[in-house]
Amino acid sequence: MKKIYSLFLNLSKKCNVNDITIKIIKATIPIAGANIMDFAFGLVDSAFVARRGATIISAVEVATQIMFCLNYIILGIVSGNSIFLARLFGNKVSIKREVNDILGYSLRITLSACCLFIIFCSINPMLLLSFFSKDSELLEFAASFLVIYSMSWFWLSISLILINVLRCNHNNKIVLYISILIVFLKILLSFIFYKIIDIKGLALATLIARCIECFLYVTVIINKKEDLCINIKQILLPKKNLKISYLEKIIPIITNEVMWSFGFSIVSIILAQMGVSAIAAYSIYNLSKKISGFIGQALITTCSIFMGNIIGMGNKEKIFSFKNYILKITRFISVFTGVFTIFIGNILLKVYLVDANTMKYAVQFIYVGSIIEFFRIKASMNMIGILRAGADTKFVLINDILFMWLIEIPIGYILISFYKVPVVVLFFILNIEHIFKYLTSNVRLQSNKWLKEL
Repeated sequence: MKKIYSLFLNLSKKCNVNDITIKIIKATIPIAGANIMDFAFGLVDSAFVARRGATIISAVEVATQIMFCLNYIILGIVSGNSIFLARLFGNKVSIKREVNDILGYSLRITLSACCLFIIFCSINPMLLLSFFSKDSELLEFAASFLVIYSMSWFWLSISLILINVLRCNHNNKIVLYISILIVFLKILLSFIFYKIIDIKGLALATLIARCIECFLYVTVIINKKEDLCINIKQILLPKKNLKISYLEKIIPIITNEVMWSFGFSIVSIILAQMGVSAIAAYSIYNLSKKISGFIGQALITTCSIFMGNIIGMGNKEKIFSFKNYILKITRFISVFTGVFTIFIGNILLKVYLVDANTMKYAVQFIYVGSIIEFFRIKASMNMIGILRAGADTKFVLINDILFMWLIEIPIGYILISFYKVPVVVLFFILNIEHIFKYLTSNVRLQSNKWLKEL
């Protein structure tokens, strides 16, 4: 890793790349690497059951889907924390109390949500799983997996909040190294326990890996407590004076994430009505989108943190100058993501053995999706990298869900119910929100009304 960074620094100096670009790329690389590791962690269970047949594969998939809503609640809290923490670490003046208050509130909300989910999953897992399938054999396997798997969410939520603290203070390499270690640990534990107790062993491997991951992050945070302004007593007893401001910013973000996740599920259900070939093609496109988006998503996270740091410094001239800089680099990364989607998609098409109809749909989705990805990255950078960092959370909430719920879902439902439209047309309509979100968020940025006080 050190050799890669040295090579990067030497190359950037030769190309006369400015300091801020170097800092952003250096921060983005480990974030992208950690995101890839998280993606790999999620694939381990699927890889182990890949040859077990549709029932077992579906059981693992259905059980992990229960976490979908909770995952977006946690992401909302983490994203909200970033607004406060990035500014505080940028200010570096009397921040100790505020940092600990934010951690205290976020841990209370997150762990409460996790405990509720765990209780529901432990008491009657069949009831929750029955919303996804009616197959009794599938539900039995899924329930045995879910009861153990759900317990890992408690530890994962703590890790995600601590990861966010480290990233806001630019300790990205630590996160990458721990992510790599945990993926290898998960694979090793899965090999051991899968042979002993079948798919419950995969859930147990996840639980143990998440516990160790949490322990490592807690250890790192304690060792760096002076640098991060951490005080355990203050985390356990947060002051009430920050509570109203914190909840005012965090509630729109959580609402945003949960409403979007539900909308996305409905969009997937609508597209699924086009048949098995459309579902398979959409899954191939989704994989190519995830892989091609690693760099773009990491860059958005990095820019959001840098923007928060600069806002914390209080220099408005630097804030708007950095905003313009972000918009310039987004033009490049959005084009890269669109082209890379096609590149990765064509590779995946050679790997998958599918019928001619599925192949036709997949090709259409990938090429049309590359245009969507171009706008998605630009819209996400506008809304998450700049607007949300500026604490303009209510606008981002409205902008993120408005077009999905008022245009995509109603029109998609009407088209699938009353008209026979080509699959690729329906696919485009069900993803058109990204174009609208880019246009409206761009107008918002030009108004300069997005910069809010906390």
